[in-house]
This record gives sequence, C-alpha cells and structure tokens, in this order.
Amino acid sequence: MSICLPSDIRLRSATEEDLGSVLHIRQTLGKTDLTIERLQSSWQSLNLEKQTQVAIKQDGQLIGYAELLQHRAAVFLPRVWVRADEQGRGIGTVLLQQLDVQARLLTSERPCKLLAQPWRSDITAQRLLEKAGYALLSTFQRMELQMTEPPPTPATIPGIEIRPIVLDRDELAVYEADEEAFLDERGKEPRTLEQWRRRFQMHTDHFDPTLWWVAWDGLEMEVSELRTRPDDERKISPPKATKRR
Repeated sequence: MSICLPSDIRLRSATEEDLGSVLHIRQTLGKTDLTIERLQSSWQSLNLEKQTQVAIKQDGQLIGYAELLQHRAAVFLPRVWVRADEQGRGIGTVLLQQLDVQARLLTSERPCKLLAQPWRSDITAQRLLEKAGYALLSTFQRMELQMTEPPPTPATIPGIEIRPIVLDRDELAVYEADEEAFLDERGKEPRTLEQWRRRFQMHTDHFDPTLWWVAWDGLEMEVSELRTRPDDERKISPPKATKRR
C-alpha cells in the first residue's frame, strides 16, 4: 500500500544537527530516560544517510524520525516515531515505506526481511505495522521486580565463584557462553567476537564492567548477568548444560 506524503512535509536523511529534535520527539513519546549522550552513541553505529529518515515541515520543524537497525545479515529492525500532534496524516506510513526502500538498497544482492518489535501497549504502532502488511510471528514478555528495600546478601554456592567480568581476560569465555545460550532462539545467527563486543559497546566509555556478573566453576563459565546500564533489564545467559542447575 502506497500513501502520498502530505504536501507540507518533506523527507531527508537525518544529520547530526537533528540530534536534539529527535531526542525531544522520542522523549515526548515515552522514552523519558533517553539522554542525548545515549542517542548520539546509538547513531555512531548507523549510517545516517542510508539508515535514517526525518520528516520536516515547511517551517523547518522536525516532526518524525525513522531508523533502520541491522539485526543480522539481511534482517533489519525498522523503528518510527511521529510527533503526537502530527499522527494520523500518513507520515508514519511513508517513513516506514522509506525504510523498506533503504533495506532493499542495503541488501541488493539478496532478499531482506524487516522485523518490527512494538510494545504491546503501543496500539498506534501495531496498527501502523498491520496496515503496512506486517504479521505477528512471536511475542516476548518483560518481567519486572519492584524492590522496596535492599536485597539480601546472595547465598554462596559451593565451588562457584561469582564476580564482575574482567575485560580481555574473560571476554572470549563469556562471548562463547552467551552465543551458546541463545542458539535455539528464533532466527538466531552467530555473531563474531568483534560483533558481540560492538553490540555491548565494550572498550568504550559507555561500558561498565561492574554491571556484568559472571559465575565460574573453576575455569568454566556457568552463567552471566549482562546489563549495559544500571536501569537496563537483566539478561541472564546460562549455557545449556547448566540450565536449571
């Protein structure tokens, strides 16, 4: 389904000068904890010319933003935000269509797939995707624990050492265990060690090793808890042989 862009709107690739406007839109649409530093960091992994689009009004206001994240080979995550007072005019649909064009250009030698991941509570995003032909394949649950007091001291496990990750020394073992733990995930494709490092922004100012806890059974890694920021959800990565232990 093709929809024409409103006559008072034009599209172009995002530039560094758009950072503040994009931040404002995303914050007003619910991402209140997003900082300009985190947004700028995420843009470092994007080719702004080939993986982003912004919608601009005639008076220069930026009212929409879209980005195309590379999930794995020939698979992309399209993400679209349109200012609340401009929704319902077809701008989101046109931005989504433009991401489809960009994905095809980035993978001209093979078929590509777009994999959208809207929140269940975001009915507007779900309707936008359904109108564009997207179909529901799977769902994920996010579980939260509200902590009203400091947690008790963790119990020790005989023979198991639990400590933060030590970069360079532990990276290979944690990488291998993390990859193994998610081999049965739908659509999982192997990452190289370097791709895995880039994903978690290791060896950058944004990486905090004290948020990565690893359990060791002698020289073997048993389980890891990975968080890139204190407010992130926890990712528990037990190797298959140690699950339910």
